[in-house]
Amino acid sequence: MKNTVIEDARVLTADYLPNKMVHRDNEREAIASNLRPILEEEP
Repeated sequence: MKNTVIEDARVLTADYLPNKMVHRDNEREAIASNLRPILEEEP
């Protein structure tokens, strides 16, 4: 058994993307509502 403080150093890299963003519902909704008008705009 390893005796380290960091179990998986990959999570500390800039390009790490977790499978699930916990406790970020408000932030995710804010981003979605800001992008919605742009994405739904007719060309």
